[in-house]
Amino acid sequence: RARGGNSGLDESTRALVGAMKTEIRGMEDATAAAGLLNSTVGAGMMRMPELVAALGTGILDPGAAMGMSFQDVGAALAVFTARGLPATQTATRLRMTFNMMAAPTTKARAALKKIGIGQEDIARVMRGPGGLPAALDFLVSKLDKIKDPVKRYQLVSEAFGGAKSGATIVSLIRSLDDLHVKYDQIGADANKIKKTILQEQQEPINRLRIAWAQLSAAL
Repeated sequence: RARGGNSGLDESTRALVGAMKTEIRGMEDATAAAGLLNSTVGAGMMRMPELVAALGTGILDPGAAMGMSFQDVGAALAVFTARGLPATQTATRLRMTFNMMAAPTTKARAALKKIGIGQEDIARVMRGPGGLPAALDFLVSKLDKIKDPVKRYQLVSEAFGGAKSGATIVSLIRSLDDLHVKYDQIGADANKIKKTILQEQQEPINRLRIAWAQLSAAL
């Protein structure tokens, strides 16, 4: 049984290999990747097959293109799936949003400029220690300077690809506290899982060392 979900080895392995192939940050080695996958399953109240299907939408590719970490993507997924929204539907909407963030149109760049944000500003903040939650904090700090709520929503919609993608960003902004919680939870749980895996891998070596020491003492 996989940690954090009711999946078999096949589902976990497929998710692990697929995620590592995208070269998204955080997936540099199999142990770290396993920790992140399983902690995302737990934070999002998903099963591993659901996460595998979500990753199959291609959500990680635009995330990797703009410097996101798997922890960023996992936290965004977990915010929605923990509320009962389907993982694949959520991933598809997020993929569209991340695509727009990675390669904004002329109209989107103009809207970002009106908000007071340069094309690379959100990606730059997101690559820092606070990840996606910090990037959205930065976006909110700029939006708060626009007093007209209708104008704020219009600019967000234009900046992030129209009604569907814009609505996804608005949903994340409204769930920003929850996004911070999920982000921190995934990071902390992933570290615990990684530590457990490494300890399990070390146990046979430790037993061999003890046996060798006992044998040497007996000779």
